[in-house]
Amino acid sequence: MKLISRQFAWVPGAVTCLLAVQSSADDSTRRIELTSLLGYVAGGTFEDRFTEDELKLDDSAAIGFQVNIRADSQSTWEIQYASQDTKTSTPTLPSLDVTIRKLEVGGTYETSSQAVRPYAAATVGISQFEPGDSTLEDDTYFSFSLGGGVKFFTDRKFGLTLDARWVAAVVDEDTDVFCVSSGGLTCLVQADAGLASQFRIFVGLNARF
Repeated sequence: MKLISRQFAWVPGAVTCLLAVQSSADDSTRRIELTSLLGYVAGGTFEDRFTEDELKLDDSAAIGFQVNIRADSQSTWEIQYASQDTKTSTPTLPSLDVTIRKLEVGGTYETSSQAVRPYAAATVGISQFEPGDSTLEDDTYFSFSLGGGVKFFTDRKFGLTLDARWVAAVVDEDTDVFCVSSGGLTCLVQADAGLASQFRIFVGLNARF
């Protein structure tokens, strides 16, 4: 809860101001949706190519923020940011705090333009893995997501979003993960190429203007 209040304390005031400016608009002119997100992330594994040991990311809560810009009556462009504080676990090494931040762009396609709107979504972007130990370097990978959900609009201005996605970070061949930033080449894992896959569920409150 501290993480939520720290990063998103400004959201209610910003949304209120935007809605006040657009209070006279009707549905046909409401082309932007702002959504605050709260959810849960499961999965995420790096496998060492030499020892075959696995570095696993613990399941944990996540928060995020999303902007959708309407392209037409059933599709939107999307920008999504998500942040997860988690820990790693390995067979032989102590746990490590890790913050995972994802910034992605893409779009959604809604199968209905009514009050209840199921949709499919796809995005591409980057994922940053920041270890809590300041002696270790951050790692950034290309990432993408596929999924969908449903939006419920109770009136013209406000709604609820349920969103589920598979999110994957692309790990290149011969990638070293969480390496000492100075004084040597020690790395926590010498990862094999593949996908660090996670599954994420978000609930969001959205406002249209």
